[in-house]
Amino acid sequence: MIFPFLILLSALFVACISGFFSIFGIGMLFSGSMIAVMLMACSLEIAKLVIASFLYRYWNVVNKALRIYLFMGTIILVMITSIGVYGYLSRAYAKAASFPESIQLTLNSIELQKNSTNQLIVQNQTELQSLSIRRTDQENRINTMYSANKNRTAKSQELSLSKTDANIKLDQSSIVNLIVKRDSLDRESAILKSKVSTTSDIGSFIYVANSIGVKLDTVVKWFILLLVVVCDPMSVSLFIAYQTALKNRHNSIESPQAIPKISADPIELTSMIELEPEPALETTSIGSGVDSPLLKDHEGPYYTNPDFDWSNEESWKYNPEAVNWRRNMIGA
Repeated sequence: MIFPFLILLSALFVACISGFFSIFGIGMLFSGSMIAVMLMACSLEIAKLVIASFLYRYWNVVNKALRIYLFMGTIILVMITSIGVYGYLSRAYAKAASFPESIQLTLNSIELQKNSTNQLIVQNQTELQSLSIRRTDQENRINTMYSANKNRTAKSQELSLSKTDANIKLDQSSIVNLIVKRDSLDRESAILKSKVSTTSDIGSFIYVANSIGVKLDTVVKWFILLLVVVCDPMSVSLFIAYQTALKNRHNSIESPQAIPKISADPIELTSMIELEPEPALETTSIGSGVDSPLLKDHEGPYYTNPDFDWSNEESWKYNPEAVNWRRNMIGA
């Protein structure tokens, strides 16, 4: 009896949890009249389990039309309650995901700043490279002019060279500042990601999503679908399993023991039946008592036989009719 009780306990527990999720989930979908909708969902939950049990017990008894209607109704009720479970779990996920979503927006903004910073670094590096080439050309021209005694022109080129050096220093300083900014953004992004993974209620889902390279919403959606597929049909299956275990237990108690088959062969019957030996006939005299073979051939009571031995009192004194018979004979 313990195992069927465990099945019933498990079925009730799963049904209560599934019903709670389903009833509140359906009620949240129709928040305008939440209490009335929850009462309707509660009645549907109970009806679903009762109909499933009824179909299991009386499948071969009810007519075909009613059987088909109840079966289809049970399937539809399972789908409805499953939608309620999905709605409840989705709403719970939406609440838990509000904090990570705000952090995700910040991370997206940081990522945009990093991209623009990298672009500026690349532009400054390209400009620095072109300035370095220009400065090399200017130095070569200045040396050539001094060699040709064009001192005035060479001095003007030196002014241009000093401007180029100033631009080079400016670009170098700008590149350094941009690199520092990019590193700062990287550190801020790492801190926010760590905060989401450690303090968020859905940190495990975030880790799984990052590990397999799938969006967080996709991972949570499939996880909720797996729960929905298992939860509500499992409660119905456990109730049917309980009734199956209970029915088998009753059958094992009420079933009679098997009766061994006896062969109809006379020879085998003779060998199986133990015959009792016939009692030996007593060889007493005619008047020896009731068991005398000659007295047994007399029609009527044994004591009316003329050959009955009345001297053997043990054979007649305990029989009232024999006693009365003897008294009548003596009186006559």
